[in-house]
Amino acid sequence: MSPWTASGPKTFVRPLGENEIFIKMVNDPYPHPDMEHWAINSTATIELGDGLPPSKFEAQLRHAWGHLRFQHPSLAARIAEDQISLVYEVPEPKDFENWISRTFIVARDAASAAEFMHTLKPSPYASLIYVPKTCEVLGHTSHWRSDGFGVFHLLNDLLNLVVKDDLTDPTSLPWGAEVVRLAPTIEDAAGLSPTATEEQSTLGKSLVQTFISTAGGIGIQYMGDASTPPGRTVSTQAVLSTKTTKDVVDACKSRGLTVTSAAHASVAAANWALAGSDRAKTHYTSTIRWSLRRFLPSQFSGPSYASAIATTGWMDKVEEGKEWSDYAEHYNALYRNSLSKEYVDAHRAYAVRLVALVKSLPPNLPIQSDVDISSMGIVEALIKRTYGSRDNSIAVTAISLGIENLSRQGSCYVWTFRDQLNLRVIYNEAYHEREKMERFIRTVKESLLGGLGVVES
Repeated sequence: MSPWTASGPKTFVRPLGENEIFIKMVNDPYPHPDMEHWAINSTATIELGDGLPPSKFEAQLRHAWGHLRFQHPSLAARIAEDQISLVYEVPEPKDFENWISRTFIVARDAASAAEFMHTLKPSPYASLIYVPKTCEVLGHTSHWRSDGFGVFHLLNDLLNLVVKDDLTDPTSLPWGAEVVRLAPTIEDAAGLSPTATEEQSTLGKSLVQTFISTAGGIGIQYMGDASTPPGRTVSTQAVLSTKTTKDVVDACKSRGLTVTSAAHASVAAANWALAGSDRAKTHYTSTIRWSLRRFLPSQFSGPSYASAIATTGWMDKVEEGKEWSDYAEHYNALYRNSLSKEYVDAHRAYAVRLVALVKSLPPNLPIQSDVDISSMGIVEALIKRTYGSRDNSIAVTAISLGIENLSRQGSCYVWTFRDQLNLRVIYNEAYHEREKMERFIRTVKESLLGGLGVVES
C-alpha cells in the first residue's frame, strides 16, 4: 500500500490513484470559474423533532461537520499544485476555524437546496450547506473524493453526530490523531499489485475497448453547437407512490429482474424516443456501474471509507429494435453476473489504460448527448429514516443525489427511499429545454410501468 507520508510537521501527502486520476480527467476538459463538472451534490430534507429547535439544529450541524472531518479527514484533503498528488494539513485552532467558516454555509436566503446549488463554485474541499427555509442539508464535493454510495455514508455519519446529546466543540478534538484515517486509493485499499499479470492486462485492455462503442451512438437532440457555453445544471424528477413502487418491485421479482435492470431498459427506451432524427436507429451505449466496496477488506468496505471513490464500470452497447423485455433481461444478466474478483484484481490495469485513453483522445470529437443511468438501489441501506431519541430526534423525509453537468449528456439517477421509487434526470439548461427533459423522465416512467404491466396508482 502507498501510504500517506509526512512532508512536514503537520502536512501529509500521497499520489493520486489511477481511478482518482481518471475521474479528475473527466472534469479537466470543462474548466469553468463558477462550476465543476461532475461535482456531487447530495441532499437530505429534515423534519426536526420537538426537542431540537432550528437554532439548536444549526449549532449541532456546525459541530457535527467538524466532527465529521475528524472521522473522515479526506474531506479536507486537496489537490496539490502538481495536480497529481493530494495534500492534507493537520489544523491548528485558527486554521480549523478558517476551514469550517469556509466550508460550512448557512444559506438563509435560499428558497431551496436546488436553488442554492447554482451558486456553488469549485472548492478544494468538501462543503456542507444548511438551508433553513426548507430544512435541507446539502453536501457538495468533487467526484474524485467520493461517489454516490460514499456521500450517503457521509450523510448518515453526519446525522448520527447531529443528534448526539454530548457533541463537543470540534476544536477540542485531538487534531493530528485523525491522519490514520486518511483514505488510501482504491487500488491500495484493494491490495492491488503495481504490476499487472498478463491476464489482468488482457482484461483491462478488453474493458477499455468497450468505450469504442460510444462512437456513433444515439443522442437526444440538444440546443446550440460546439461553441455554446454551459449554463446551470438542473433536474426534473418523477416519484412513484408507495403502492406503485410495490407493484413495480413485485412485477420485477415475478420476472426475475432487478429494479435497476428494468429502469436501465426504460432509460434506453427514452433515449430512442427522444433521439434526433438522424440518430434514432443507432445503438445505445451506457455504463454498467458498480461499487467496489464489497470486495475490499473489512476496514474499507463500510462507512469508514466513505470519503474515497470506489466506483467503477464499463460501457455496454445495445442495438435498437428489440422488445423492452429483451433489454431488461440483457441488463439483468450483466448486473447479476459480470462483476468478479478477477475484474477487481485487474482494476489498476484497467484504470491505467483508461487514463491513457483519455490523454490520447483527439480534439473536436463528435458531441455525445445521450442520457446514462446511475442506480443507488434502496437508500435505507445507507441512510436511516430517523435519528436520535425522542427528545433529540430528526426524520429524513426525502433524499436526492446528482452531479454538476457541464456537458450535453444527461444522467438519470434511480433510487428508492421510504418505499418510493425516484427517477431523476440531471442535465444542463443551456443544451436541453425543461419541457423536453420532463418528457424524457415521463417516458422512462411510462416505459417502466408498461414493460412490467403495472398501472400507476
